[in-house]
Amino acid sequence: MKLWNVPSGAHHPSYLQLGARWLYTRRPHGLRTRMYVHRAAYVALSLAVCGLIYGGAYWLYSYNLDNTRTIGNFFETYRVRYDYNRYIGESRPDAVRDAMFTDRVSAAPMPAGYATSVPVLLYHRVATDKDVYNVTPGDFKHQMFALKKAGYTTVSADDYANFIAGKKRLPAKSVFITFDDGTKDSYYPVDPVLSALGFRATEFVITKYNIEDFAGSHYYLSAIELHAMQRSGHWDLEPHTDIGHSYYAISSNGTKGEFYPNKLWLSASHRMETDAEYAARVYNDMATAKREVEQFTGKPATLFAFPFADIGENDSSNYHNAPNVLTAATKRLFKAAMMLYYPGRDRSQEYYNSNQFYAYRIQLTQGLWSNGQGLVAFLGQGDAKPLPYNDRLATNSGWEYAWGKGDVQNGTLTIGSSGTDKTGAGAVLDGSSGWSDYTMTARVTLNQGSSYGLLARLQGADYRIGCYFGANYFSVTRSMGSAFTTLQESDLDGLAVNQPQTVGVRMHGHTIQCLLNGEVLTEVTDPAMPPSGGIGFSVYDATHPSSLTIQDISVVAS
Repeated sequence: MKLWNVPSGAHHPSYLQLGARWLYTRRPHGLRTRMYVHRAAYVALSLAVCGLIYGGAYWLYSYNLDNTRTIGNFFETYRVRYDYNRYIGESRPDAVRDAMFTDRVSAAPMPAGYATSVPVLLYHRVATDKDVYNVTPGDFKHQMFALKKAGYTTVSADDYANFIAGKKRLPAKSVFITFDDGTKDSYYPVDPVLSALGFRATEFVITKYNIEDFAGSHYYLSAIELHAMQRSGHWDLEPHTDIGHSYYAISSNGTKGEFYPNKLWLSASHRMETDAEYAARVYNDMATAKREVEQFTGKPATLFAFPFADIGENDSSNYHNAPNVLTAATKRLFKAAMMLYYPGRDRSQEYYNSNQFYAYRIQLTQGLWSNGQGLVAFLGQGDAKPLPYNDRLATNSGWEYAWGKGDVQNGTLTIGSSGTDKTGAGAVLDGSSGWSDYTMTARVTLNQGSSYGLLARLQGADYRIGCYFGANYFSVTRSMGSAFTTLQESDLDGLAVNQPQTVGVRMHGHTIQCLLNGEVLTEVTDPAMPPSGGIGFSVYDATHPSSLTIQDISVVAS
């Protein structure tokens, strides 16, 4: 059957004309139905094409905003490879070959065995702005170069969480690299370096700015950019907060304070938050940030970084119970929470199977360890130290000064009061926090002051216990937070200024023994004692300058 009768010799219509005639000519019911289906398909196809054009334009807008550096970053990776290969001493031709054609960088062989402790580094923006919390791109690159050359390898957020929980062993010389705030300057200058060196990092994001605001801004990374980070394979995403990275009214006079450690002023009700309202607010913010990161990444969020690393300790809060409330809320949601390392904490790294909930990060700031060598040396000092340990103090093997001043030289560790800490000084040994049962002895000389102490089972501000020697007494004193408790005190004759003495402390289980010239002076049991902790020394005088010298430090398992 012919649809059209075409006279002999007439011009034959084109296929397009035939199609048009077929589409618009009346025909039986079945053919009309087919015509309407085709028309609907054409309309749907047109809408789909328009949608793709619009979506593509919006994607380009969201992805770039003020960032046209994506292509540049691709080539920057090759430049970083070249710079690194030159950094380790390759010739120019070899560096070009390795960077462009073999896509490799050389590094020290990875050490055998497993890590006992892992340091955590904290960065914010990698930028040239004169902000103390920034690190310049050049300094960051040299720090990463130094780590790579020294044989360090990076780990993921999950690796780190499982390491401290005792669920996964990590290679020796592992390091966990983190960034806070989710800014563009924590990604674009960093990504080529990570890519070139085969490193990995974790970004703690502010979900209000990074995820909820899909298009992002000129300062914060957009959701599109976060997806690109995930696809790269060398970034992890964890929550920093939802709306808690700003300052809010914390009193009736308009004083502003941090979101987490303070109760807020409720202006609509003309009152402060109740305890229950405070607890619900901080928990809900953490839970919201966790939920949004998990929905975005499709995997559990395991770590949380407190904004400003502040939970209200050291009188920085208008609510005395803030640290307890925040700790309880965070433990309900996460495996660990990130805080800041400070000198004298007794550890700059976290230990395998320590189950420490708070992990203390080493913050990299402007001008600190610019060439990277100082960073590598510092990490080496903070490595977990094995027993037996003997320190002849030829160099500083990790002594940090919690207060006052200190110095290591010529076989002597000297600590003493300073202009800011006039009553005394304290030194702790970084890398000794994992020790459990041990006996420490040392030869000490009280140069100035009224007393000195040998500290044991140090867990930062959370706990320490010590044997304290005065002019005519000795005592065993425990410190937990700001509370000091004398567990035992006895008379002791013979302590004199400028008279060297061999003293010691022995730890076993929940028991501490104080030693003088090899003899046990006393033994005290403290049920609150943690199972492990580091060592240290202190010197004190309430009214006069104080100074203590320490030599020949020896620690053996007991």
